[in-house]
Amino acid sequence: EPLIAQIITCYMTFGTPQEDSKRTLACALRMLLSFHCPLKEMSLLLLSGSLLFVDKTVRSYAAELWVEGISTGRINNHRVGEILARLIQMELAPLKRFTTEVYESIYKRSAFHNQQLEELLTVLIGGLPDNPVTGQKQLLELYAEVLRMNGHCVTDDKVRERLEMWKKNANLKKVVR
Repeated sequence: EPLIAQIITCYMTFGTPQEDSKRTLACALRMLLSFHCPLKEMSLLLLSGSLLFVDKTVRSYAAELWVEGISTGRINNHRVGEILARLIQMELAPLKRFTTEVYESIYKRSAFHNQQLEELLTVLIGGLPDNPVTGQKQLLELYAEVLRMNGHCVTDDKVRERLEMWKKNANLKKVVR
């Protein structure tokens, strides 16, 4: 965990990272993939931040780590959703990077992964700010698709509260309904 914290401090830049930052983050994610123990807080922060990272390779490794970690019970999915929501609230990275990676690498992986994705998205959406962020419409469309595929509807009170608030926004009105 101290090594992961140091890697995050030195290499997790959301702007235009140097090549060594990309390589170091990819190596750190590969290292976490090779471990078979539960991920702790700093590792979850690295995973979440990497799902929002500018480099596609880093995001792909993060998605692979999420898929594998969820399958083996090594990842606290709820905590990943909370961390993602916080990073997005801080406007460190565009939400579009996350939704694009989900569509490309996580969505429709398996019925189990879709259930876990629903849980992740529920926590993430519940933690978003009152004012919609850029890319939120695509996230809500993804959430609606995952709910439909899983045969569920919105039951989380935080998400319902957020949806009611966002219903007033002209851009989100249709997808919220």
